Amino acid sequence: GTVKDTTDAKINSLLDVYVQQEIPHIHSTYNNSSIPPYVSSISHAPLQSTTPIPTPPITIKAPSVTMIPDPHHAIIQRVYVLEKDVQELKEADNTTTLHALLKSEIPSAVHVFLGSSLGDKLHKVLQRHTKELIQKYPQQIDYKEMIKESMQANLINEIKNQLPTLLPKAVSYFATLVIESTVKKNN
Repeated sequence: GTVKDTTDAKINSLLDVYVQQEIPHIHSTYNNSSIPPYVSSISHAPLQSTTPIPTPPITIKAPSVTMIPDPHHAIIQRVYVLEKDVQELKEADNTTTLHALLKSEIPSAVHVFLGSSLGDKLHKVLQRHTKELIQKYPQQIDYKEMIKESMQANLINEIKNQLPTLLPKAVSYFATLVIESTVKKNN
């Protein structure tokens, strides 16, 4: 017996054309013991040559299609890029960069914020303590190191006392460390 199946072929073009085609299948039950094999002979007919008929080209005017971009695609793409940037930021170790930035930017920010008043105050405090120490210790040659240490301690304490009123706590703490190291370097 013959069983016929159908298949659908889809052609993707400006015009969607669906073709339904039958595919023949030969299904037989053959038993070796009862039916002898069937042999058929096919005779070949001579082929005739035909002259091709020229056909004019087929021209189809297709309607113009305007593509409207999907706004959701742009949003999804932007979210993807932002998620990728966030992931890179999470994976990066910014501790050393932040420390270097704080070390370089805070002194200049303090100077800009306070102007030259901090430098003037430090200079006045230093002069005042120097005069006090010279009066207290007239033999400054013998007590030179003690005067230096006392001046540094007084200067640092004076700055520690005045800075919190001028700066936020975190900046004050950092600035105090910077000032201490600067004072110790210069003396």
